Amino acid sequence: MQKNVLGMGIRTAQKLMNVAERLGDKSECLTHLGKEAIYELAAPSTPEPVVQEVIARTEAGACVGAGV
Repeated sequence: MQKNVLGMGIRTAQKLMNVAERLGDKSECLTHLGKEAIYELAAPSTPEPVVQEVIARTEAGACVGAGV
């Protein structure tokens, strides 16, 4: 695996960029989901209505998990 100057793999860097681009400052309220769930939520293949629903439920204090 090729690593960048930050010591992470290219795929990890891509996932982190997806999180920053798609979730922005909302990613902080989602940290309880774990990094893999956040990566999946931010993935380009995740439909926007799903992303918005998870964010809305989390901001409302709901316990959001895999069964969303």
